[in-house]
Amino acid sequence: MPNLSTLSRGTQVLVGAGVLLLIDMFLQWQSVDVGPFSAGQNAWSGFWGVIMGLALLVLLAWVIARVFDVKLPTEVPEGPIIVGLGALIFVFALLKNLIDDYSTIWSYIGVLLAAGVAYGAWLRYQEPESVSLAAPSEPTAPTPPPPATPPDDDEARGTSEPSST
Repeated sequence: MPNLSTLSRGTQVLVGAGVLLLIDMFLQWQSVDVGPFSAGQNAWSGFWGVIMGLALLVLLAWVIARVFDVKLPTEVPEGPIIVGLGALIFVFALLKNLIDDYSTIWSYIGVLLAAGVAYGAWLRYQEPESVSLAAPSEPTAPTPPPPATPPDDDEARGTSEPSST
């Protein structure tokens, strides 16, 4: 098991808020109470919830794959994808909370967690390079040429004997 404390702050916030949001999405975001009876729906109901959940799953899979140093396509820009998915998750959580009726405390907590995901995505985007738990693979710098050897003492004094042919 890799050491999670070596992750960057953005990755820690993103993964932590994302996992908590994923759990929160299975709780009742809307609830109606009629006498002793109660009916409700979780966040996966409706268009906004399904898109938010799928975007969250894609984002978490992408970040966890990068953390475990899985080789992903290099031509795909990681930063804009992470920020875009983080913003999309927050906007859809907010829309789901505002559009659906009878919101419960779990929907408000979900919006706060989605804001945490967006903030973690932004922090991760600001990082100079994505951080993984694998051993850092630093590019090898070219080796400098060996230092010039100082001349022999005889050569420095000019007392070297000429060679005979």
